[in-house]
Amino acid sequence: ASGATYFIEPIALVELNNRLNILKRDAQSEEIAILKAVSVDVAAASPGLLSDLGIIGWVDAAQAKADFATALRARVPLVKTEGAVRFINARHPLLLLKELSTGVVGKVVPVDIKIPEGCRTLVISGANTGGKTVALKTLGLLTLMALSGIPIPVDEGSEAIIFSDIFSDIGDRQDIIASLSTFSAHVKRIKEFLEKARSGTVVLIDEIGSGTDPSEGGAFALAVIERLMKQGATTIVTTHLNLIKAHAQTHAEFLNASVEFDEATMHPLYMLHYGVPGASLGLSIAEGLGIDKAIIESAREKVMDKEGAFMESVRGIEAEREEIRALRDRLDRQAVLRDKALVRLRAERGEIRRKAKEKVEKLIIKAREEMRAAIDKAAKEGRKSASSKVIDRIGAETIHVLGKAQVVSSYTPAEGDRVSLIGTKTKGVVMRIDEAAKKVEVGVGSLKLWTTFDKIEKRASGMQSADKQAAARVSVSEVEAAGTLKLIGMRVESALDELQKFMDNAHASGLRMVEIIHGLGTGAMSKAVTEYLRSCPFVERYYHGPPERGGAGVTVAELK
Repeated sequence: ASGATYFIEPIALVELNNRLNILKRDAQSEEIAILKAVSVDVAAASPGLLSDLGIIGWVDAAQAKADFATALRARVPLVKTEGAVRFINARHPLLLLKELSTGVVGKVVPVDIKIPEGCRTLVISGANTGGKTVALKTLGLLTLMALSGIPIPVDEGSEAIIFSDIFSDIGDRQDIIASLSTFSAHVKRIKEFLEKARSGTVVLIDEIGSGTDPSEGGAFALAVIERLMKQGATTIVTTHLNLIKAHAQTHAEFLNASVEFDEATMHPLYMLHYGVPGASLGLSIAEGLGIDKAIIESAREKVMDKEGAFMESVRGIEAEREEIRALRDRLDRQAVLRDKALVRLRAERGEIRRKAKEKVEKLIIKAREEMRAAIDKAAKEGRKSASSKVIDRIGAETIHVLGKAQVVSSYTPAEGDRVSLIGTKTKGVVMRIDEAAKKVEVGVGSLKLWTTFDKIEKRASGMQSADKQAAARVSVSEVEAAGTLKLIGMRVESALDELQKFMDNAHASGLRMVEIIHGLGTGAMSKAVTEYLRSCPFVERYYHGPPERGGAGVTVAELK
């Protein structure tokens, strides 16, 4: 009735249970004693064990880094304390790992990420889904990996900077429980950045100023960026706000970068183009996703005049950029063709000289045989005078042929010698001699040119007075006198064609210095000549001529 439970234990089991409990207690005591003894031994050996554990951890980490680098074709970049950040053909590690897991390799599009020295804020803009946030995450993650000694998936020549702190606000941080909207969540994070940012820190903010009125958001974002710059931080932001894009386009410490987007196929290209802001293309993307065309047209009509003008200017800049890119490609192809033509010309010139030399050698051998036969015949017949006439005639013919073929001269010049360039009427005076290279510097009027020993011959002393006049009347059509080119009165296009031929001939002829006379005029001809010389591969340097030679109306180029 009481509900109590009674346990009945037979008297025979009481002793057995007591013995069992005693044995369990003894076993536990023995275990404790064994563990104490082992702990004492481990404690005595702990320094060596901890050292071995550290070495094993280091080796394991190094092996993991090596395996990671092999799998992702990663490398360790050049790490610096200051200067430019440059990640060449950077790939996001998570995208590469996803590729490896699926077995489909080669779909991750690499992107060049750079922050030039002197740039304090990089503004990335452009179309939605164009890859702005991925570029931002890639920059932050690769920087952290590089500072941790982990190889990063970039190409050779990449450079990273040691930042003391990296702050990031990427993604939507709204929180219903914490009563945080999208904008207020961003503002809370930005407040932390403003409190902690200093020189040597980098701040990454995705869609800065978003989640509120665009005008106020843009003004707030620009003020935040300027404060971060004032505190010494480097800032990278993504945005659709035209106020920030326009500010970045007109301030030296800012740099615009745009993600490229193919409007024809409505697909992002996942590449960054620097120096130009990108249009958001929200309406074009909405149209591509199937929104009614009438709605899109109505939206385009409602775009504010200033906003529309800005977007049109951005489109115009992008069109000009594509045109410039096409022109550069064309110039590169022409440069390749020009180099090939020069190589072919030099090879053919060498072949022509070789054949001419062979022909001259045969003529010399034939002339010697004829002279020997004539001398023998004259000796037999006793007509010495006749043999002399034959010898003179053969010698004159041989000299005439040798002059045409430009046989290699055995003349070794000395400083001050008055010489002529074989095959031309150009005359000058030996200024300097390079015995090792078998070259000589010849002064021709006001010009100086280098040529080889075999292209000059010493002149007779009796012609010195005439030579002085001849040196001042060097014909432009001759190779060495082509050290001067007159472009005055010509159109720019025609002048550039003449300039290219002129420079090719001057380089092939061994000239070391040339003059281009283009005059002053509007400055267009001078600018075109300067741009050509800047890209010419065999120009060492160029500068305006001295006042007595024409000053800014003459450009002097020194060849390699």
